[in-house]
Amino acid sequence: IPGQETISKNGELWRDGNFTLFISSFLKSNNVDLKCCALIFFLYPYISQKTLSLPQQPLKQWLPYLVESFNYDDIPWWFDPFDALTALIDLHNETTPINNPVTEYLFRTNVLHGLVTLFAKCLCLKYHNRGSNKTVAKFIKLFGSITSYDEKCRALLLEDKALLQHLECGLETHLELLNSFLRYIPDIRSSTENEDLSPLHTSDVTLSWLFLLKSFSRRMS
Repeated sequence: IPGQETISKNGELWRDGNFTLFISSFLKSNNVDLKCCALIFFLYPYISQKTLSLPQQPLKQWLPYLVESFNYDDIPWWFDPFDALTALIDLHNETTPINNPVTEYLFRTNVLHGLVTLFAKCLCLKYHNRGSNKTVAKFIKLFGSITSYDEKCRALLLEDKALLQHLECGLETHLELLNSFLRYIPDIRSSTENEDLSPLHTSDVTLSWLFLLKSFSRRMS
């Protein structure tokens, strides 16, 4: 491993071919923590490119491993595959929106269909808690980014009638929240102990549904 002299604000670690090769070996490790460390290492030059110019390893070298991380059971708390993939897609939506290589990969390899299937199972849970609501919100934000500029990906999601029904339900939840505030505003000012304001706990999900709806309504230029 390169010594301390290679570690600086200029990012010599990413410019060191031997170190990069060493880190890439972690992608095939059986240790999930090492895999996630390597993914963060390869993702960083992409998400930091606005402030720091660093060598970027080809997506084909590490993107499949990022997608694979969605299957990890014991993923470390400091790594979130949803946030990582969404950030990468958003980045390419800014630079190459019509031919986003990340969304193209997800569609071509049928990964997107698998994500939609997994999302459908999550939506069909009989009971939801804060953890499941957080996961639903991350799914929706991810799909919102995927479908922002990709017609074929958008069409795939729009074909799922159950997903559209959940989207409508998510918007209705937002209306219920507003109605609750209007109906109980005198009581809210004094006490909310006996009031049912459950939509408050799903605000992240509702906002994510709106984000996805916005992407559905976007038109290609």
